[in-house]
Amino acid sequence: MNKSEVKQQEWENSEFPILCEVCLGPDEALRMTRAVHGSECKTCSRPFTVFRWKPGKDARFKKTEICQICSRVKNICQTCLLDLQYNLPVKARDALLGEGDAGSFCSQDIPKLEVNRQFFFQTMRTRLADQDTSGGDTSAPLLVGIDAPIVNQKLLSIAKKRAATTNYRRNLPHVCSFYAKKECNRGDACPFRHQLDAHDEQLSDQKIKDRYFGTRDPVADKIIARENAAAKKEKIAKAIGDMGSNEEHPFANNAPKYPSQNPNRLGSTYHQKGTNK
Repeated sequence: MNKSEVKQQEWENSEFPILCEVCLGPDEALRMTRAVHGSECKTCSRPFTVFRWKPGKDARFKKTEICQICSRVKNICQTCLLDLQYNLPVKARDALLGEGDAGSFCSQDIPKLEVNRQFFFQTMRTRLADQDTSGGDTSAPLLVGIDAPIVNQKLLSIAKKRAATTNYRRNLPHVCSFYAKKECNRGDACPFRHQLDAHDEQLSDQKIKDRYFGTRDPVADKIIARENAAAKKEKIAKAIGDMGSNEEHPFANNAPKYPSQNPNRLGSTYHQKGTNK
Protein backbone atom coordinates (compact mmCIF):
# COMPACT_ATOMS: atom_id res chain seq x y z
CA MET A 1 0.00 0.00 0.00
CA ASN A 2 1.54 3.31 -1.09
CA LYS A 3 1.32 6.64 0.70
CA SER A 4 -1.59 7.92 -1.39
CA GLU A 5 -3.74 4.92 -0.47
CA VAL A 6 -2.89 5.33 3.22
CA LYS A 7 -3.83 9.00 3.00
CA GLN A 8 -7.15 8.19 1.32
CA GLN A 9 -8.04 5.82 4.15
CA GLU A 10 -7.82 8.77 6.54
CA TRP A 11 -10.35 10.80 4.55
CA GLU A 12 -13.95 11.02 5.68
CA ASN A 13 -16.41 8.37 4.52
CA SER A 14 -19.70 9.01 6.31
CA GLU A 15 -23.17 7.58 5.77
CA PHE A 16 -25.34 10.57 6.77
CA PRO A 17 -24.67 14.30 7.23
CA ILE A 18 -24.89 16.39 10.40
CA LEU A 19 -27.62 18.92 9.66
CA CYS A 20 -30.00 21.23 11.48
CA GLU A 21 -33.78 20.95 11.26
CA VAL A 22 -34.17 23.95 8.95
CA CYS A 23 -31.66 22.67 6.40
CA LEU A 24 -33.38 19.28 6.33
CA GLY A 25 -36.68 20.96 5.51
CA PRO A 26 -40.28 20.19 6.49
CA ASP A 27 -40.66 17.05 4.36
CA GLU A 28 -40.62 13.73 6.17
CA ALA A 29 -38.97 11.91 3.25
CA LEU A 30 -35.91 13.15 1.37
CA ARG A 31 -33.99 11.93 -1.64
CA MET A 32 -30.31 12.59 -0.99
CA THR A 33 -27.25 11.94 -3.14
CA ARG A 34 -23.93 10.90 -1.61
CA ALA A 35 -20.53 11.54 -3.20
CA VAL A 36 -17.61 9.93 -1.35
CA HIS A 37 -14.63 12.32 -1.31
CA GLY A 38 -16.66 14.57 -3.59
CA SER A 39 -15.16 17.88 -2.51
CA GLU A 40 -12.75 19.60 -0.13
CA CYS A 41 -13.85 20.97 3.21
CA LYS A 42 -14.16 24.76 3.06
CA THR A 43 -12.32 25.13 6.39
CA CYS A 44 -9.66 22.40 6.58
CA SER A 45 -9.27 21.59 2.84
CA ARG A 46 -9.58 17.86 3.44
CA PRO A 47 -11.71 15.65 1.12
CA PHE A 48 -15.00 14.57 2.66
CA THR A 49 -18.31 12.95 1.72
CA VAL A 50 -20.64 15.48 0.08
CA PHE A 51 -24.43 15.14 0.45
CA ARG A 52 -26.88 16.99 -1.79
CA TRP A 53 -30.66 17.20 -1.43
CA LYS A 54 -33.70 19.43 -1.93
CA PRO A 55 -35.35 20.48 1.38
CA GLY A 56 -38.79 21.12 -0.13
CA LYS A 57 -40.85 21.65 -3.23
CA ASP A 58 -40.09 25.37 -3.57
CA ALA A 59 -36.58 25.16 -2.13
CA ARG A 60 -33.22 25.10 -3.85
CA PHE A 61 -30.75 22.24 -3.79
CA LYS A 62 -28.41 22.34 -0.81
CA LYS A 63 -25.21 20.46 -0.02
CA THR A 64 -22.77 20.01 2.81
CA GLU A 65 -19.94 22.56 2.88
CA ILE A 66 -17.64 21.35 5.68
CA CYS A 67 -16.53 17.93 6.90
CA GLN A 68 -18.00 16.21 9.93
CA ILE A 69 -14.89 16.67 12.08
CA CYS A 70 -15.04 20.45 11.62
CA SER A 71 -18.77 20.30 12.27
CA ARG A 72 -18.42 18.33 15.49
CA VAL A 73 -15.55 20.47 16.77
CA LYS A 74 -17.86 23.51 16.69
CA ASN A 75 -21.17 21.61 17.10
CA ILE A 76 -22.61 23.27 13.99
CA CYS A 77 -24.55 22.28 10.88
CA GLN A 78 -22.49 21.13 7.90
CA THR A 79 -24.47 23.39 5.55
CA CYS A 80 -25.56 26.62 7.27
CA LEU A 81 -22.79 26.60 9.94
CA LEU A 82 -25.27 27.51 12.70
CA ASP A 83 -25.18 25.91 16.13
CA LEU A 84 -27.17 22.68 16.27
CA GLN A 85 -28.58 23.39 19.73
CA TYR A 86 -29.23 27.15 19.71
CA ASN A 87 -29.41 27.90 15.94
CA LEU A 88 -26.97 30.79 16.39
CA PRO A 89 -23.78 31.78 14.55
CA VAL A 90 -20.52 30.51 16.02
CA LYS A 91 -19.25 33.98 16.89
CA ALA A 92 -22.44 34.99 18.71
CA ARG A 93 -22.67 31.68 20.58
CA ASP A 94 -19.05 31.76 21.75
CA ALA A 95 -19.27 35.44 22.72
CA LEU A 96 -22.42 34.91 24.82
CA LEU A 97 -21.08 31.70 26.34
CA GLY A 98 -17.85 33.52 27.16
CA GLU A 99 -19.76 35.70 29.61
CA GLY A 100 -20.26 32.66 31.85
CA ASP A 101 -17.86 30.29 33.58
CA ALA A 102 -17.98 27.74 30.77
CA GLY A 103 -17.07 30.14 27.98
CA SER A 104 -13.61 28.71 27.40
CA PHE A 105 -15.06 25.23 26.89
CA CYS A 106 -17.56 26.00 24.15
CA SER A 107 -15.45 25.15 21.12
CA GLN A 108 -11.94 25.00 19.79
CA ASP A 109 -10.24 26.22 16.65
CA ILE A 110 -8.48 24.15 14.05
CA PRO A 111 -4.73 24.90 14.01
CA LYS A 112 -3.53 27.12 11.18
CA LEU A 113 -0.19 25.40 10.54
CA GLU A 114 -0.26 22.27 8.41
CA VAL A 115 1.77 20.14 10.84
CA ASN A 116 -0.39 21.08 13.81
CA ARG A 117 -3.50 20.57 11.72
CA GLN A 118 -2.47 17.01 10.82
CA PHE A 119 -1.86 16.22 14.48
CA PHE A 120 -5.20 17.76 15.39
CA PHE A 121 -7.13 15.61 12.92
CA GLN A 122 -5.24 12.51 13.98
CA THR A 123 -6.37 13.16 17.56
CA MET A 124 -9.96 13.71 16.44
CA ARG A 125 -9.95 10.51 14.38
CA THR A 126 -8.69 8.60 17.41
CA ARG A 127 -11.54 9.96 19.51
CA LEU A 128 -14.04 9.05 16.80
CA ALA A 129 -12.65 5.52 16.59
CA ASP A 130 -12.94 5.16 20.37
CA GLN A 131 -16.59 6.24 20.23
CA ASP A 132 -17.32 3.78 17.42
CA THR A 133 -15.76 0.84 19.25
CA SER A 134 -17.41 1.73 22.56
CA GLY A 135 -20.84 2.16 20.96
CA GLY A 136 -21.07 5.86 21.76
CA ASP A 137 -22.90 8.58 19.88
CA THR A 138 -20.90 9.31 16.74
CA SER A 139 -22.75 12.61 16.21
CA ALA A 140 -21.86 14.03 19.63
CA PRO A 141 -19.83 17.27 19.52
CA LEU A 142 -16.07 17.06 20.03
CA LEU A 143 -15.89 20.02 22.39
CA VAL A 144 -13.01 20.79 24.71
CA GLY A 145 -13.34 19.50 28.25
CA ILE A 146 -16.96 18.32 28.02
CA ASP A 147 -18.88 15.38 26.59
CA ALA A 148 -22.20 17.13 25.85
CA PRO A 149 -23.37 20.55 24.60
CA ILE A 150 -23.37 23.33 27.15
CA VAL A 151 -26.82 24.45 28.27
CA ASN A 152 -27.01 28.20 28.76
CA GLN A 153 -30.26 29.83 29.82
CA LYS A 154 -29.47 33.09 28.04
CA LEU A 155 -28.80 31.31 24.77
CA LEU A 156 -31.96 29.25 25.22
CA SER A 157 -34.04 32.43 25.54
CA ILE A 158 -32.43 33.87 22.39
CA ALA A 159 -33.03 30.60 20.55
CA LYS A 160 -36.72 30.66 21.52
CA LYS A 161 -37.08 34.20 20.19
CA ARG A 162 -35.44 33.21 16.92
CA ALA A 163 -37.53 30.03 16.69
CA ALA A 164 -40.71 32.10 16.87
CA THR A 165 -39.69 33.95 13.69
CA THR A 166 -37.50 31.33 12.04
CA ASN A 167 -38.89 29.84 8.85
CA TYR A 168 -37.51 28.03 5.85
CA ARG A 169 -36.75 31.24 3.99
CA ARG A 170 -33.05 30.50 3.74
CA ASN A 171 -33.93 27.35 1.76
CA LEU A 172 -35.57 29.39 -1.00
CA PRO A 173 -33.87 29.75 -4.39
CA HIS A 174 -31.69 32.76 -5.06
CA VAL A 175 -33.10 35.82 -6.79
CA CYS A 176 -32.92 35.66 -10.59
CA SER A 177 -30.38 38.20 -11.81
CA PHE A 178 -32.05 38.38 -15.23
CA TYR A 179 -35.39 39.14 -13.56
CA ALA A 180 -33.74 42.02 -11.70
CA LYS A 181 -32.65 43.37 -15.10
CA LYS A 182 -36.13 42.66 -16.54
CA GLU A 183 -34.60 40.31 -19.09
CA CYS A 184 -35.72 36.85 -17.88
CA ASN A 185 -37.97 35.07 -20.38
CA ARG A 186 -38.11 31.61 -18.75
CA GLY A 187 -41.26 32.26 -16.75
CA ASP A 188 -42.31 29.45 -14.41
CA ALA A 189 -39.49 27.25 -15.73
CA CYS A 190 -36.89 29.54 -14.16
CA PRO A 191 -35.27 27.80 -11.17
CA PHE A 192 -34.64 31.13 -9.46
CA ARG A 193 -37.03 33.48 -7.66
CA HIS A 194 -38.73 36.32 -9.49
CA GLN A 195 -38.73 38.65 -6.51
CA LEU A 196 -36.76 41.74 -5.60
CA ASP A 197 -35.57 41.50 -2.00
CA ALA A 198 -33.64 44.06 -0.01
CA HIS A 199 -29.97 43.64 -0.89
CA ASP A 200 -27.35 43.62 1.87
CA GLU A 201 -23.80 43.81 0.55
CA GLN A 202 -22.30 42.54 3.82
CA LEU A 203 -24.38 39.37 3.74
CA SER A 204 -23.71 38.71 0.06
CA ASP A 205 -19.94 38.89 0.59
CA GLN A 206 -19.74 36.38 3.44
CA LYS A 207 -17.16 33.59 3.41
CA ILE A 208 -17.50 30.20 5.07
CA LYS A 209 -14.09 30.43 6.75
CA ASP A 210 -14.94 33.83 8.25
CA ARG A 211 -18.20 32.49 9.64
CA TYR A 212 -16.57 29.33 10.95
CA PHE A 213 -13.72 31.08 12.76
CA GLY A 214 -15.87 34.09 13.73
CA THR A 215 -13.57 36.68 12.17
CA ARG A 216 -16.14 38.49 10.02
CA ASP A 217 -19.80 37.70 10.57
CA PRO A 218 -22.25 40.64 10.33
CA VAL A 219 -25.21 38.50 11.47
CA ALA A 220 -23.39 37.53 14.67
CA ASP A 221 -22.35 41.15 15.23
CA LYS A 222 -26.00 42.25 15.06
CA ILE A 223 -27.06 39.59 17.58
CA ILE A 224 -24.26 40.53 19.99
CA ALA A 225 -25.01 44.26 19.69
CA ARG A 226 -28.74 43.68 20.25
CA GLU A 227 -28.13 41.56 23.35
CA ASN A 228 -25.63 44.06 24.76
CA ALA A 229 -28.13 46.88 24.25
CA ALA A 230 -30.89 44.83 25.92
CA ALA A 231 -28.62 44.05 28.88
CA LYS A 232 -27.75 47.74 29.23
CA LYS A 233 -31.43 48.74 29.23
CA GLU A 234 -32.18 46.07 31.80
CA LYS A 235 -29.47 47.41 34.11
CA ILE A 236 -30.81 50.96 33.78
CA ALA A 237 -34.39 49.83 34.45
CA LYS A 238 -33.24 47.85 37.48
CA ALA A 239 -31.35 50.84 38.85
CA ILE A 240 -34.40 53.09 38.41
CA GLY A 241 -36.61 50.46 40.05
CA ASP A 242 -34.29 50.25 43.05
CA MET A 243 -34.44 54.02 43.43
CA GLY A 244 -38.24 54.05 43.21
CA SER A 245 -38.66 51.24 45.72
CA ASN A 246 -37.01 53.32 48.45
CA GLU A 247 -40.02 54.94 50.17
CA GLU A 248 -37.94 56.80 52.71
CA HIS A 249 -37.64 60.48 51.87
CA PRO A 250 -34.11 61.92 51.87
CA PHE A 251 -35.23 64.48 54.50
CA ALA A 252 -36.88 61.91 56.77
CA ASN A 253 -33.96 61.62 59.18
CA ASN A 254 -32.46 65.10 58.84
CA ALA A 255 -34.60 68.22 58.73
CA PRO A 256 -33.82 70.65 55.89
CA LYS A 257 -31.38 73.35 56.84
CA TYR A 258 -32.91 76.00 54.62
CA PRO A 259 -36.60 76.70 53.95
CA SER A 260 -36.06 76.40 50.21
CA GLN A 261 -35.16 72.73 50.72
CA ASN A 262 -38.57 71.93 52.16
CA PRO A 263 -40.54 70.00 49.46
CA ASN A 264 -43.90 71.19 50.87
CA ARG A 265 -43.02 74.88 50.93
CA LEU A 266 -44.01 75.83 47.38
CA GLY A 267 -47.23 73.87 47.48
CA SER A 268 -48.39 75.31 50.79
CA THR A 269 -47.54 78.86 49.77
CA TYR A 270 -49.40 78.53 46.51
CA HIS A 271 -52.41 77.08 48.33
CA GLN A 272 -52.53 79.98 50.78
CA LYS A 273 -52.37 82.55 48.01
CA GLY A 274 -55.15 80.82 46.15
CA THR A 275 -57.29 80.73 49.29
CA ASN A 276 -56.81 84.43 49.97
CA LYS A 277 -57.94 85.23 46.45
